[in-house]
Amino acid sequence: MEKGLSQKTLAIQLGLDVPRLCAIERGRVIGVSAAFAKQLGHALDLNAAELAELEWAAERDRIMREVVRATDAAVSDVINDVLASISLLDRQRWPSLGKLAQRLALQIREVDSLLPIKENAMP
Repeated sequence: MEKGLSQKTLAIQLGLDVPRLCAIERGRVIGVSAAFAKQLGHALDLNAAELAELEWAAERDRIMREVVRATDAAVSDVINDVLASISLLDRQRWPSLGKLAQRLALQIREVDSLLPIKENAMP
């Protein structure tokens, strides 16, 4: 939406630096709060419908993050239970399961390292 503001002017109005504003514009920052969306909407002089759409987008993003967080926690619990069960099995009779558990644990750590860093989240 073009409202005639420079990025620098908008960043100052929002209390951000320009690189942070650019990151938000490009979707590199996750978790923009509804309060920030409202502040942004007012700075851009959005009409009521545009402002409502922007606030809903922020709320929808918050809901999706909570769903993902809950899902991640549940999946993590199941995986930990499976790994614990495998480690209790008789390794003499099931040597390949121990190796499988080790590979699975390594892959989980690799996936965790690829997840977005929480410090990119907005308040």
